[in-house]
Order: sequence, then C-alpha cells, then structure tokens
Amino acid sequence: MSASAEDRALFRDSARQFLTDNATGADVRRWMATDLGYDQEVWGRVAGELGWPALPVPEDYGGLGLGLRETALLMEEMGAACFCSPVLATVVLAGSAIALGG
Repeated sequence: MSASAEDRALFRDSARQFLTDNATGADVRRWMATDLGYDQEVWGRVAGELGWPALPVPEDYGGLGLGLRETALLMEEMGAACFCSPVLATVVLAGSAIALGG
C-alpha cells in the first residue's frame, strides 16, 4: 500500500523537521566518533515515537503498511541530514523481510 501524495509530503516534512531538530551536524559528528556510531536515545525516539522501523511492515503485523515510496522519502531525508542510525538493517532489510515473508 502506498500513501497519497499529500500524506507522503506530510511524512517527508515531519521526518525533515525531526532530523533538523534532533540531528545537527555537530550531533552527527559526535555520534560517528562513538563505538556504536549513533545515539541510542534518538534512535529510541525514532523507533518508539515515530515508528519508522514499522514503515514497510504490513498493518496485519503491527506495522504502518507503507511502501517503497515512503521508505525512499525517509532515506532521502536521513541522507540529507547524514543521520547515523541502524535504519538500513531495521527498516529496509528487516522490515522488507517481514513485509515479504510475513
């Protein structure tokens, strides 16, 4: 399932605002210098408040049931912010595996 163009724009704008507020250039440089490579507190907010890891997971399995367009929008915004996080492993790989395999 894919969201409407208006919903995608709202999603993109909210992701951009979150990243602007929570992932400054100084933050990203600091996180990259750690052993983990990202901030666990910010990632916890991403996973808990925003639900980004559930993006591609079907609603039947407790996810948001969105598609590749929305995932691509999120990845674009995260790339623009140089946001350090385990999003590739959780959203793209694991989320897609759940979406495809149930």
